[in-house]
Amino acid sequence: MNNLGKQMRVLAFTVFLGTVFAFGSGFTILGHRGETYDHTRGIVEHSFASYDRAIADDADYIELDLRQSSDGVLVVSHDETTKRLTGVPDDIRSTTWAQLQRLSISKQEHLHSLEQILTRYARNPKVRFMIETRSVGGALSMEPKLVNLVKKYGLTSRVYYESFVPNSLARLKVLQPQVPVLLLVNGGADLTPAFLNHHRWVNSFGPYYEGLSRAEINRVRAQHQQIYPWFSNRHEPSDVRSVVGLGVDGIFTNWAFRYTLATRRQPYRRVVSINTHGRGSVNLLNGEGRYLNHYLHNGTRWRAYYRVYIRGTELVNIGGDQFIPQKYLK
Repeated sequence: MNNLGKQMRVLAFTVFLGTVFAFGSGFTILGHRGETYDHTRGIVEHSFASYDRAIADDADYIELDLRQSSDGVLVVSHDETTKRLTGVPDDIRSTTWAQLQRLSISKQEHLHSLEQILTRYARNPKVRFMIETRSVGGALSMEPKLVNLVKKYGLTSRVYYESFVPNSLARLKVLQPQVPVLLLVNGGADLTPAFLNHHRWVNSFGPYYEGLSRAEINRVRAQHQQIYPWFSNRHEPSDVRSVVGLGVDGIFTNWAFRYTLATRRQPYRRVVSINTHGRGSVNLLNGEGRYLNHYLHNGTRWRAYYRVYIRGTELVNIGGDQFIPQKYLK
């Protein structure tokens, strides 16, 4: 530990630049286990469907929780057992990958390994990965496997490591010092001056959002580190302005599109005329892409406020949660 501590003090000098280059400028959207909408649409966490949705909604990173099978395969799962997602109460640490990969998490998909996720998305340069490590039976054993897979797929510049286990992040910093790390904590109250001083070597912190104050955010910023809070699945505020306005650098969210709408909008203040291209009227959408069954007629004029790109489509806001594709505007 003494040698490791010395290495961490040396690595702390690289934290500021590493963080800047990892996230760049602006508000960073971290797709929490993908983008599940809290399962209200039947999209299961850590599935290809969930990750595809987060990517389409312009999440900057997709998040992967890791567990390790009995034969050493890194499995993408938040829980230590498979019961919640598959109905089968297998303990991942005590089960082989051959058994685990047969378990269904939806009608279309089975439980995935880390390598399967990396294989699917490695060739898409837009996709970056926030990968959470854990101890395995109290030991640090997944870190070398993780680093080897990241290097195998040429993803060193597109990953960010996170964990509640400081020693796991410290080991990753030694194995792959150029990759930034985020230390998860249970709340803003953990971010005391003494705690922050002891963890100057991490690039950022991920506290639970409830009770987080500007004072704690300012403490983190004073050390040239960043802060990315997370929520419980059922308590994410619908008013994203309350999150963005607090001054955090980004968010772990099940609702990437909400933050895309709030932070990636471009000014578009003008009066527009509707062109339905021969159709009698056009149906408005809300920010989720759902039709509102509110129709605008050809030639009518409306005030527009901003535009945003969602899932590759340019949408123009005409007030409230009402959007029209730009192609229907003159």
